[in-house]
Amino acid sequence: MEQNNYEDQQRIVGYRRPERNRRKKRTLGVTSLLLALAALFALLAFCVYALLSYRAGTLAGSDVQLGRNVVIAATFLSVLAVIPASVSFFLRRQKKGMSIVGLLLSMLVLVTSSLGLYAYRYMFGTLKQGEKLDQEQLNVVQFGENGAIIRDNEVPGSTVSPEEIEQKTFDQEIEWEAIDYDELPEEARELLEGVKPSGPSYLLDGSEQVTNFLLFGLDRVNSSDSIILLSVDDAHKKIKMISIPRDSYVRIQEWGTYAKLTYTYHWGGAQMAIGTINQNLSLNVKDYIAVDFEQLADIVDLVGGVEVELDWDEVNYLWGKQDNLTAGKCLLMGDAALSYARTRHSSASDNEIKRTGRQRQVLTSLMQSVQRMPIGDYPGFIRACLGMCTTSFSAEELMDIALKAVQGNYTIESYALLENVEYWGGIFGEEQYFYCVYDLHRASDWIYRTVYEDLYVSGYPDE
Repeated sequence: MEQNNYEDQQRIVGYRRPERNRRKKRTLGVTSLLLALAALFALLAFCVYALLSYRAGTLAGSDVQLGRNVVIAATFLSVLAVIPASVSFFLRRQKKGMSIVGLLLSMLVLVTSSLGLYAYRYMFGTLKQGEKLDQEQLNVVQFGENGAIIRDNEVPGSTVSPEEIEQKTFDQEIEWEAIDYDELPEEARELLEGVKPSGPSYLLDGSEQVTNFLLFGLDRVNSSDSIILLSVDDAHKKIKMISIPRDSYVRIQEWGTYAKLTYTYHWGGAQMAIGTINQNLSLNVKDYIAVDFEQLADIVDLVGGVEVELDWDEVNYLWGKQDNLTAGKCLLMGDAALSYARTRHSSASDNEIKRTGRQRQVLTSLMQSVQRMPIGDYPGFIRACLGMCTTSFSAEELMDIALKAVQGNYTIESYALLENVEYWGGIFGEEQYFYCVYDLHRASDWIYRTVYEDLYVSGYPDE
């Protein structure tokens, strides 16, 4: 009996059963916390970057796309962080402290990310994509040997009879009259034939930094009552607006005849309007924004009005539209601003040049008003404006253009084509419609000089 006790004691002394490890692990909590911190850091880093870029005037549309990707990535990391944090609550051997912190941070990031994605959808949810443009039919300018710009100087022969054209447009509200080149008044025909270049014209390296698009203001029958070539010049840090007269006598390539430019949008939408402008002025436009003119009043009211310079004729014309107007600088609200931008009958001396000048005044003042707008007002303003526009641009491309305008690091310049080329304006044809006739190729050359500046070499002699 004593020996057995001794053996039991020896066995106890020589061997110990390992105790179960009862220390709680923090692996899942650490994993959750690290993932949540990574998501939070990504959001904070982008916010700091965006704020600094905005203050420096370098925030671009690509940064908005980057921000959306960061938010999506942060959301994904937060969801991953929630998984180990949640699992840790069902395991007895896991510490819960870090899991709780990781879970709380994850929820904070998820809420913030959801608000960010909602704001993005809120701003761009009303964006209306316009008709899909056939790029091959836009008549984008072609380049010849050594990159010389090809400007077609041939007068088109009739390929579609007036009867066929009338049949195409008979059910539309626009009355159309076929006027051949030979029917023009002699002084108008001489201008249209124009001055021949002394050599080829070129675009130089760096010209790809200039983006051109067209801004159409549409009337009730969907004609382009206002046509503005808008150039975003990253090379010279400028935004340039050039008014193209709606009454321009231009070639309609599809029909092989001439017509008034304003009607092309009514007949064939943005596709026909852009293709006609590219063809006649040798441009490279591929995108557009179209705004119903009646909605311009709503946009003006959104920014609190536009400041313009009125003369007494314009004051008298606007009588009854808005009270307390006087000659000089005045703040016009929606309806008055719309009437101001559209009229060309404020006096006997009023004309298309003054009219397009008013339109550019309104647009310039709009941009300046947006620059002064509090940042918090931008989401609602963007949403409202996009709901009034039809465009070929994506949301990011529009944001890129808007940011360049509102950050103030691009100067805004305004021009009228008719103020810079010799033209003939008058009434002719059986229906007695008003037309503007000018050398389309010399007008093209002036547009290139203005838009591209030192990035363009002209083949035309300087006047």
